[in-house]
Amino acid sequence: SYYRAHSLAARLLMMMNREDEAVAHVDELMRIAPATTDAVLLKVRLLENKSQIFEAADLLKKAIVAAPTSRDMAVCHYRLAYLEWKLGRNDLAAACYERAINLRQPVAAQAEEELRDLLASDESLRRIDSDEELERMLEGAGIPYGPIGKLRERMVAASAALTDAGLFDTARQITAVLIDLNHDDAIVDTYRSLAVELRSVMPTG
Repeated sequence: SYYRAHSLAARLLMMMNREDEAVAHVDELMRIAPATTDAVLLKVRLLENKSQIFEAADLLKKAIVAAPTSRDMAVCHYRLAYLEWKLGRNDLAAACYERAINLRQPVAAQAEEELRDLLASDESLRRIDSDEELERMLEGAGIPYGPIGKLRERMVAASAALTDAGLFDTARQITAVLIDLNHDDAIVDTYRSLAVELRSVMPTG
């Protein structure tokens, strides 16, 4: 409720073009939920409204590394594509759209449409077919490609630690993120078994 109140206040103030007043609310969201992509995107929007495009782009780059899910990572690449376009770096904008697309998340369809428009407007651009080439291009420009492997490792360690501590509800949520990253039968079985463990420790009556 505390988070939602600050989020709503920030959004309403920005709708009224009162960005200076929104800063305190957005900064509080970033303080209490630093790894929450929703808070990051709100801060990015605020910076964009204040014409601080470089700062907004830098924040998205950090958010890609810290993203808790591949969906969040894709959204950050998608938003960064627009900022790179605003900065006049069409090649990097196209590369960010490509990364948002190949993460295969819901934002991919919108990214695909905007990428087609960008390619049509700039004949010097082309599609990047190779994941390796795309990674080299992004990393070479200081844009994180997105550490899916490291994200998976973190989620596995977190799920195991939470399960060992008997925190089955939170462990199950983390395991759901793992399924999104890698739909492995063993992970799905673990997810189901956590539901059983959760029911066994819930109070009855």
